[in-house]
Amino acid sequence: KCDWSSYVCCSHLGAGVRLVTSTGTDHGEFTVRVDDADPVTVSSTRVDTEQNKPTQFVAFEATDLAQGEHTVTVTNTSGAVLGLDAFDVVTPRPPSR
Repeated sequence: KCDWSSYVCCSHLGAGVRLVTSTGTDHGEFTVRVDDADPVTVSSTRVDTEQNKPTQFVAFEATDLAQGEHTVTVTNTSGAVLGLDAFDVVTPRPPSR
């Protein structure tokens, strides 16, 4: 169960997930937790200048999960801007014939 007042979570069926965020000079650190694994701190969405910054950025990726249901929890640990654009679910490729 997700407590939407303190973090964002996404449950999905798949073998992985990519977290796509915005970037900016006002963005800060956050953590990403997949299922019961230890949280990973992400700080790569902050840029030094707004000029020529990427508008979307894959800030976190876990593509080696077992096929099945997973929960991804994103927590803003800095109090700065955190722009979540997408949770991209990775599904396994069907076997080639």
